[in-house]
Amino acid sequence: MAKSTLVPVPSAISRADVADFLVKAAENDLWLRQAVQLGG
Repeated sequence: MAKSTLVPVPSAISRADVADFLVKAAENDLWLRQAVQLGG
């Protein structure tokens, strides 16, 4: 089972960063049934 932690993130996230995250998340099942919060 994967564990998650809260980590500080920048107050602004670029579209490229979001797109990169989405592509990586679609390539494996690590983020299935997990809640994701982007932004500060």
